Amino acid sequence: MFVSQKLVNWSNSYWERVTRNIGPITYKEQEIIRTSRVAVLGVGGLGGPLAENLVRAGCQNLVICDFDVFDESNLNRQICTIEDIGKRKIDVMETFLCKIDPEVAIKKFFKITENNIDAVLEGVKVVALTLDDPATSIFIARECRKRVIPMVESWGVPFLFTWWFTPNSVDYENCYSLDTYHYSYLELVNMKKRDQPCNMSSSVAESVYDTRSQRKVRQRTGGLRRDDGG
Repeated sequence: MFVSQKLVNWSNSYWERVTRNIGPITYKEQEIIRTSRVAVLGVGGLGGPLAENLVRAGCQNLVICDFDVFDESNLNRQICTIEDIGKRKIDVMETFLCKIDPEVAIKKFFKITENNIDAVLEGVKVVALTLDDPATSIFIARECRKRVIPMVESWGVPFLFTWWFTPNSVDYENCYSLDTYHYSYLELVNMKKRDQPCNMSSSVAESVYDTRSQRKVRQRTGGLRRDDGG
């Protein structure tokens, strides 16, 4: 199974990149990293560096999605240069990641909808949710739970922290105390277009933000039990 201390299905270039990983992790674990499909949904200030570090760690099977383009406000924290202003984030990230590892396989999506969610999550082993779109985040969380796909969500505000959601953990909407169970994804997306007393997307976003803030403060002061979060 091994040739010159590397797996036979590893190229020489791949082996040179990951050789220092062996020890802290095993050959078998490195192969899991290489072959497991990871979806990074949102490649901005958090998802971009995450995708970069996954590829540097040896992951060769990525799904990336982002509906945005780079602008100058992104230059202080995201993987872009002045030359990338106005370009789609997923296109810039694909080029960047392939320069780190030309062997990496990348599926990219500009947005996530009910029509393409099957393609987005096909074969995915874990989802990293780093979007700033609350309606789509709820939809993805529901789909991951339904498909038994672990999902990790990370935010940089108000503090840098992470939630881990599995089929056995509290669900996404319950974690953030969202009263959205009775809304379909389409209803959440289109709420602003309907004659409603408030902007549903804005309300959901504010609720998520407030809940994250409260939970993080409680966690820092020892008031958050492990089973309170995802």
